[in-house]
Amino acid sequence: MRRLRMLFVVAVALSPATASAKSIHTAECEAVCANPDPSVDQNLSPDPRTFATIANGYTSYWQECHAETDAVQQPKTCREWCAARERGRALLETSGLIGSFLDADTYNNLWRAWGALERPPDFDQHIVERYGLQPAPFPNPYPLPGEDPATANGGSGQLPMGLVQTRSSSGQYDGGIGFTCLLCHAGRIGDATPERPDLGSRIGIGNTAFDIEVFSYDLGKAGGVPIPLPYPHNQGRGTINAVSDFEFLMTLRDFDTLDSTPFVKAFPAHASPGDQDAPAWHNTGSRPRVYMDGGVSADNTRALMQFLTASITTSSCNDANAENTPGCGAWIKKQERDFEDIRTFVESIEPPAFPRSSDPASPQYVDAAGAAHGEELFHCKNLFGPDLSTDAQGCAQETPEQKASGALFGNGSCSSCHGVYSATYASRLPDPSMVGVAGRIVPRDFVRTDPGRVDALSRELRWGWGTLWFAYADNSASNAVDEVLNDYVTEETNGLPYTRAQGRCGWVGVYEQSLVQFIGYAAPALHGAWATAPYLHNGSVPTLYHLLRSGERPTFWRRRLNTPGTPPDQGFDVSLAAYDFAKVGWKFDCLLPDGTALDTCLPLGSAIAATGAAMPGSQVWLANQSPRPLTQADIELRKIYDTTAYGRSNQGHWWTSRDTLTESDVEDLLAYLKTL
Repeated sequence: MRRLRMLFVVAVALSPATASAKSIHTAECEAVCANPDPSVDQNLSPDPRTFATIANGYTSYWQECHAETDAVQQPKTCREWCAARERGRALLETSGLIGSFLDADTYNNLWRAWGALERPPDFDQHIVERYGLQPAPFPNPYPLPGEDPATANGGSGQLPMGLVQTRSSSGQYDGGIGFTCLLCHAGRIGDATPERPDLGSRIGIGNTAFDIEVFSYDLGKAGGVPIPLPYPHNQGRGTINAVSDFEFLMTLRDFDTLDSTPFVKAFPAHASPGDQDAPAWHNTGSRPRVYMDGGVSADNTRALMQFLTASITTSSCNDANAENTPGCGAWIKKQERDFEDIRTFVESIEPPAFPRSSDPASPQYVDAAGAAHGEELFHCKNLFGPDLSTDAQGCAQETPEQKASGALFGNGSCSSCHGVYSATYASRLPDPSMVGVAGRIVPRDFVRTDPGRVDALSRELRWGWGTLWFAYADNSASNAVDEVLNDYVTEETNGLPYTRAQGRCGWVGVYEQSLVQFIGYAAPALHGAWATAPYLHNGSVPTLYHLLRSGERPTFWRRRLNTPGTPPDQGFDVSLAAYDFAKVGWKFDCLLPDGTALDTCLPLGSAIAATGAAMPGSQVWLANQSPRPLTQADIELRKIYDTTAYGRSNQGHWWTSRDTLTESDVEDLLAYLKTL
């Protein structure tokens, strides 16, 4: 009997465009937003990502998901856009989105899971250090023990970004705590100052210090919600296995109504996709498609709503109140209007500027001549051509031979994959407004980075995801029995007897005969690249220098820890003192997986072989397990990045070796990337 496969997939990754502002519509609408006269308005200009089509040579191409028949519509004018942006910001900062996931008593008792004898006075700082959650730069209260949140304006405690206290139907704080997208998509770099308010804790740069497995395990020990899973949330601090999270959540829901169901689906016949680095939201508006593999059109708002399935309810969801009951499918779908606003806000986020110094002796100084040469290298240097000494060869436009080759993506330069960022070279774009847009999916076998993430998303899963409500499909059946059974349709059994139609915005590659060319990783936009370390889709490379020098990447490494930190917990140091301005990324120490210090950071080569891929078909993915953080020693070891572990290889992006770029070239490229 053919094995039933699960009909969906998901990924995590999200990324702005224009020459002056780097986000959608910010430059054209800021003056309108600031003008109190409501009669001052203007229509929004066309989204530059809409020019990224297959016909224009983009493998990460735009699809229109918002049909005019949809009840939910996007802003059409600057004032509509400004209002939507502010609503989206407020929702992320003040709404739990999935409702209450735990209560304040459980949160306040987390110290019991730490082995402490009493609640420490610096409890909130312990939360930051132990779990890598970042302080909120906005009011985010919770009640301390003995406080009534309804009468204490929420309480005297301050939750980190990603956690938020819920409110009752009357609008009062109720002591429940929910989580938001900001667990992973709000990070910290440096400290905010009056001169640099864009540093410090901020939404959109990605939280590369969070350890969700430790947080989840401690909640269970503290009396919260212990969730035994057949896979790890993540294998180490700073990454997350979000694809598996969504797959697990959907096994307990009907694929069309999104209501909870006792009919559990089988896990898909594939191995775990492995851990991923939280992508930078400030680049969302520069990407025609989102997620690590460019799987879904950036116009697909519903694809951002998948983690609402984490909401839990005991309601049958069959009554008229289902739309107002967190956890019901109708309640999930009702929030599409809110997520339209959240998407507008996400696409409006500007990256933090590199903290330059005017002192030539400072490591933060950016040499203008070097950056200018780096700009030419970025847009012109053919890293694959026969004459690697000629920087500008083929710079203005690709030759017919290059265009026919397919593998080179244009003239073979960095910009061929990551986009054009200078108006000097905008003539090669389909439209000049596309400066800053990145629209290439680089085939897996060409980029040669760890394949776990893209290998897990098989054709069957891509096809199945395209039949879900999240892909703008409606395959609901007329009766409860058929509604259950049609979830088990595969591409091979479609129409026998149940049929599942594709939605208009499914996963990339479903309709393409040349499917293989789309299986790969989407080259990210590089706005604010300096603030998005570590690099590659799995966060395995600590600096941009090491990304450009593949032969010098460390095998086992750990970011610098806070000193002294909050004993016994020390999180990653996110101050600029821990930042390597020369190599553009985080300073790190080299250690063996057991914590033994190494004298050299050179790769160990064949001394330690990389772990093989997890076994496909494992229902519980036993080939991709990592030890649960039972002790403080376990937690400390999770801070070490082991590039020999499954899904964590630091290989790939190989074309910038010393044979193609000199050390001086790399320095100039890094200088230019600091300016983006």
